[in-house]
Amino acid sequence: MVAIVLGLGGLVFLGRHYVASPRLGYPDAEWVGCSQRGSHSARRQPVRRIVFYTTEHPVLHSVRLWRDDPHVTGHYIVKKDGGVLQFISDSEMAYHAGNRAFNEDSIAVACEGYADAWKGEFKEDGLTEVQRTSLARLVQWLCARYGVVADRQHLMGKNQVPGVTTAEYPLSGPFCWGGAGNRYAPGAGWNWTELMERLGRKPKMTVLEVGEDTPVQSLPAKDAPVVSKLWAGQRVVAYDETESHVLVFVVGRSVEQPYLGSGEYHWDGWVSKAAVRASEGGIFTIPGDGTAALSVFSSLPGGNPVIAAHITRGKCFVVRAIQRQGEITWGKIDLMDPAPGGSGWINLGETTGLKSVDP
Repeated sequence: MVAIVLGLGGLVFLGRHYVASPRLGYPDAEWVGCSQRGSHSARRQPVRRIVFYTTEHPVLHSVRLWRDDPHVTGHYIVKKDGGVLQFISDSEMAYHAGNRAFNEDSIAVACEGYADAWKGEFKEDGLTEVQRTSLARLVQWLCARYGVVADRQHLMGKNQVPGVTTAEYPLSGPFCWGGAGNRYAPGAGWNWTELMERLGRKPKMTVLEVGEDTPVQSLPAKDAPVVSKLWAGQRVVAYDETESHVLVFVVGRSVEQPYLGSGEYHWDGWVSKAAVRASEGGIFTIPGDGTAALSVFSSLPGGNPVIAAHITRGKCFVVRAIQRQGEITWGKIDLMDPAPGGSGWINLGETTGLKSVDP
């Protein structure tokens, strides 16, 4: 069914439904509309944050889902070709985050793609360049239009939203992340650092040593859900901060949730400043023209090596030790993990190469 737009303030024809075109929205967006009123309602709180995720479907399937499913919708989808689609007015609340409090004061922005695309399952590497550019322009407009602060406290993933207990998800609650259903989009490969830099918030890389065992949390708040854990003596790289917390790259597994097993689901997480101190060490990352992700092995490979984690392109980490094995140079790094003392080895001589980052 082809939607026919009759201009701002006109009507959009969707099958047997006529939906008023948006009163508020991104001027460069293509209006699609939503035929199911049950998926959204009038906004009662001012917009103060933007929640991001991935569609997990090709765009045509996502359009049908957002348009027609009474339980699913959001405000915007950014397509692979850079086009932006709008489904409901910014003045309306979408049911998207799995937490009504976060629905009420947020704009929902999804990007066509998959939360785990970096694993190679879908033969693609996250967002396209034109998609990244279009996303940044949309976010800049939304922040300027609604006064949203362009930092990681107010720009967040669905995988950071605290859970709530519902009839469908009775085991969930505020100690969980990913909303009621423990969703992990936009995933471990979503490059928050690059997006923030495009928005004018240049990351400041700092090596930190963990002074005491401490949780890594989804938000910079004392009672925020725990994403993973750091153990005394480990070193991590932070790239942003608040008065009380630092934002560190997550390399390793996230804590198991009631409706999601343990896995790699986050790009970064918040750590209390009281638990870390400044340290030294070379900061490394996978260059922009490298592979989507490198494997981290639990021990120096020999026989059948076990993959303990991955480092996705753009994440930064500290090499604690170097060891040569034949023609391969291995670097030892610390891993976040629900179990104590995690570490692993990464091939520093991969064909993609690694380069130092100037702090």
